[in-house]
Amino acid sequence: MSFVIYDLETSGLQPQWNVPLQAAMIHTDAALQPLGELSLRCRLPAHIVPSPGALLTTGIRPEQLEQAPLSTTEMLGIIAKALISWAPATVIGYNTLRFDEEILRHAYFTHLLPPYATQLNGHRRADLLTMVRAVAMLEPGVIAVPLSATGKPSFKLGDVCRANGIALSEDDAHDAMADTRATLALFRRLREIAPTTVATMLSLADKGVPSRMLAGGEVLLL
Repeated sequence: MSFVIYDLETSGLQPQWNVPLQAAMIHTDAALQPLGELSLRCRLPAHIVPSPGALLTTGIRPEQLEQAPLSTTEMLGIIAKALISWAPATVIGYNTLRFDEEILRHAYFTHLLPPYATQLNGHRRADLLTMVRAVAMLEPGVIAVPLSATGKPSFKLGDVCRANGIALSEDDAHDAMADTRATLALFRRLREIAPTTVATMLSLADKGVPSRMLAGGEVLLL
């Protein structure tokens, strides 16, 4: 099965009131070799007030909100068509299940489009952040996890990438394509250093696998 690696940059954190402003997607084969990519920007809908903090984080300038080539509806349509053409695939990103997926679903729903684009046509979903945490816990020392200023482990994409020799500068972080390429590079690294754990985590993207594990009485690590 192929993979779709993606990232969104948005107008804010709350899915109910915000939309994606930038999207990047890289389609790869099973060996994580790129087959195609998308990099999209859209204009801010008139009824959305962006979060100043989000714009500072992403570096999206006010003029870009007005001059981007696509409307939100057009960008969502392009993403949906790409997901259909790349199916079936495992759709994966960094913290996407908790954030990007929710933003995307709400945006599709409010634009009267099918909201579950990443789960249709044989797609499966996975989250690289969950895999990084699993590898750090199950195979300590295999992946470097830096400490934050408070002395706690930091699993931010940029911090983990830099700690493991993957280039993602502070200036590039929170650009959708830069984050997507860094996510792909980190995914490759994880498959090299912890192949068994990563394969197990990827298998759980198929909901039938944990169902069979539970039915068989196997021990699960939660």
